[in-house]
Amino acid sequence: MSVKGVRTRNQKPAKPSSQGATVVPETYPPDVLDIICQRVLSGERLMAICKQDRMPKEATVMRWLNEDENFRNRFLDCQRIRALLDTELMQSIADGDTKVSIEKVVVNNDGKEETVSVEVPEDVQRSALRVKTIQWRAAKLLPKVFGDKIQQEHTLTGDLAELLKSASNAGHKLPEAN
Repeated sequence: MSVKGVRTRNQKPAKPSSQGATVVPETYPPDVLDIICQRVLSGERLMAICKQDRMPKEATVMRWLNEDENFRNRFLDCQRIRALLDTELMQSIADGDTKVSIEKVVVNNDGKEETVSVEVPEDVQRSALRVKTIQWRAAKLLPKVFGDKIQQEHTLTGDLAELLKSASNAGHKLPEAN
C-alpha cells in the first residue's frame, strides 16, 4: 500500500531545507487517513500501523492530529467506533470464548517427539487484565457512555452555613452586598 507524499522507511530521507530542517509534508495525502482509519477499525493500534512499510511515522501522524481538525475528528471517530466494537470483544473474553495457542511436545504413534499447537482457554488473570484495559480505553474515548459517574457532596460549616440556613427560612433574604 503506497501513500503519496509520505516518506516511508524504505525511502531516502527528505532533503534538508535551506534552514537545515528536514522537509515533512505539511498536510496528509488524502488516502492516508482512509488507510489509517480502516486499519484502526479492524483493531490495529496506531503504533503498529506506523511501523509498517509505506506508512507515515508516528510523529508525523501525531503532528497531523495536532494541526489538522479534519484528520483529528475522523481519527477520533474511528477510535470511538473501535471502542464500541471492543465492548463486544470484552463480552467474548468474559464468556470464555477466547483461546490461546500453546506449543506442546507430544510423542506420536511411532515413538517420535513432535511439537503440536494446542488451543487452551485464556488465563483468567490475563482475561481480566484485557477486559479492564478495554474498559479503561472505552471510558477515555466515550466518557458519557462508559465513564464512571462521579457524584459530589458538599457540606458547609461555620458562619456561612448558619447564614444560609437562616436565609432559607420563610421571609428571610440574603443580606445585601456592601
